[in-house]
Amino acid sequence: MQSKELKAELEKRLTDIKQKIQEVQNGIDEEDAPSVELEDILIKLKALQEDLVLQHDQLVAMEEEGEQFDELEKNIWSNIKSFDSAFSDAGAIMKPSKFKSRDRSVDFKNPTGTK
Repeated sequence: MQSKELKAELEKRLTDIKQKIQEVQNGIDEEDAPSVELEDILIKLKALQEDLVLQHDQLVAMEEEGEQFDELEKNIWSNIKSFDSAFSDAGAIMKPSKFKSRDRSVDFKNPTGTK
């Protein structure tokens, strides 16, 4: 992959990563008692995001392609895979919002409450 292509792909991924981290943060905020494991995953996600931002900056500063570029490209894809894996783990821990329990009371003799 060329340097310009990698920069464009990484910028797209960083935008996506920022949205995913916000989703996890919103999921934690919605829960009454978020799990410690979920908060640890959020910390890991933010650390991976920071690593990718640093690698993006290195890529922008890098003028020539060569062994350094190849190594940086490997590290970038490794961090993206780690992020995706951690995000999947966070999704498995969070309760889907449509299945969250709500306080409801239904009168089964008059479910619409019209009487």
